[in-house]
Parts: sequence; C-alpha cells; structure tokens
Amino acid sequence: MPKPSFLIVCAMLGCALALQRAAQTEHGAAWSSPNLSSVPASFGGWRSENRQLDAVSRSLLEPDAVLWRTYVDPAGVPLDFLVVYGHRKKTFHSPGFCLPGGGWEIVSKRTVNLDLQGGNPRRVCANLFEIQNQGRRQIALYWFAHRGGTTPSLIRHNLGLMCSRVAHQRATGALVRVLVPVLTTEDDAIRRAVLFLKRVYPEASRQIAA
Repeated sequence: MPKPSFLIVCAMLGCALALQRAAQTEHGAAWSSPNLSSVPASFGGWRSENRQLDAVSRSLLEPDAVLWRTYVDPAGVPLDFLVVYGHRKKTFHSPGFCLPGGGWEIVSKRTVNLDLQGGNPRRVCANLFEIQNQGRRQIALYWFAHRGGTTPSLIRHNLGLMCSRVAHQRATGALVRVLVPVLTTEDDAIRRAVLFLKRVYPEASRQIAA
C-alpha cells in the first residue's frame, strides 16, 4: 500500500503539471475575437460615442477585444459601458484598483442582483461600488462573464478559466463595467442601469459566449 507521503507527492506533481498545461494553453491559444461592435450603439433615443483604451492600458491588459462607449439618454444623462474581452489572466482585474487612481473615492461596496427579465442571462449578480469625486456621485457596476455564465468574483472567474484550459476547452471571458451618475438616489441609478442593460447586454453576452 503506497505511503501517504508518496500519494501527496503524486498529487502535487499532478497539480503542477495541470497548472503548467494551463499556462501553456493561455500563452499559446489563438482565439477569434467576438464582434462587440454588433452591440447596439443607439436605441430608443439613446446615442453613443466610442472611446479607446490608452496605450498603457492596452499594454498592461493585452485584451483580445474591447468595447468602450459613452451612451447618452434622451434627457442628456451619460452612462459609461465597458467590455474587456480576452483569454489571458492579466486581462481581468477589479475596477476597485483603478477607480481610486482616477480620483474617485469608493464610499461603499456590495453585491446586487440585476434582474434583466427577458434577457440572456436573465439575472446577473454584480459588484456595486458607490463612488464620489469632488461632489460628483456615481455607481460602478461590474462582473465577469464567460461561456458558463457570470460571477462577481475575480477569483472564481480565473479559476473557471484555468479549469477550461486544463480540459482543453475555450478559456475566454470578459470584464463588464457600467458607470452611472447618481442624480437622485442610488436605487434610481440602478434602475437606469438595468433599463440600459436590457437593451445592450443580451447581444454583448451572446458575443462573449460565442
């Protein structure tokens, strides 16, 4: 009967080989990028303007595809929508690290369920940050999406991608972020975000999972 120490060594070697295989898959994979431009740019009186990541951000994240737009509703109120898609671990990060660098103070943070009803997925569990900068208030909603669904957890997202690599499956996903100004109450800002997402997120989700 094998000794416990021998079994432990075998298990550690197995884990090391799996991690090595996952790393090789990450750096050697050549995935086709999704067509994020198919996400509606205008609808129901809303219009949008495309934005671009700066060279430093692109170098750090190495995304396979990016959609970044500032939408404006019929009343002239803006909303920022960002999708960063890729297959590398470095592509995914928590906006909680970069928002303070932009001068925004995180006042509070929690998770919230966004009911998208007829959308796909019908419900998204997202991180919600209340942020402020020189008297301006916003909410930042973000989550991570992949072929298997969504999660607010960066750790779970990266773990899921690693398992896909080990199983020789497509290991791609996206960070999805929405910034909404708080004009009256936080609940009202969340409602605006949900109404917006019902129109644009089904197509974004379809492209991420394609």
